Amino acid sequence: MAKARDAALKALQIDPKLAEAHNALGKILNFDDLDLAAAESEFQRAIDLQPNNATAHQWYGNGPLDSLGRFDEAVAETKRAVELDPLSPIINTDRAYPLYYAHRYDEAMAQAKKTIELDPGFFYSRQILGMVLQAKGDLPGAIAEFEKARQLSGDPLHLVLLAVTKTKMGDKPSRSKFWSNSTK
Repeated sequence: MAKARDAALKALQIDPKLAEAHNALGKILNFDDLDLAAAESEFQRAIDLQPNNATAHQWYGNGPLDSLGRFDEAVAETKRAVELDPLSPIINTDRAYPLYYAHRYDEAMAQAKKTIELDPGFFYSRQILGMVLQAKGDLPGAIAEFEKARQLSGDPLHLVLLAVTKTKMGDKPSRSKFWSNSTK
């Protein structure tokens, strides 16, 4: 992050009107510094400079707007991102997150499934679909999606999501069983 921050700041010193640099700095401020007000300002500046930058709309919606609970705005920003780049799996998946956070589960599920149709091997869309299924009470469906996500990515987060969902189903595996399964 430090290198990314330095590069964004250097780019802005050279040309303060570089939308991509404002967008990158917004991402860093959002996820590394947790400075949501500054991140919002950078994303808004990026969008002002380059209104058709799909990634700026995506990161703004699925960043500070989500974190601040401004879900209607987040949904609008991610919708605009998909309109600008309709074939991007990451942008389509990130469209599902503010819908999920707003408890608009049916819309989030439809968006996740749409993304899976675009790219069945994209683990991130399986992850959000699993989260939505879990929220709707379909725990076996959630487990199946988290397993697919884990197989596609190997991300340990999916083991946590699986463990939480299995616990909700009443499965309370021993610690040694959990850890032995996680190393396979």
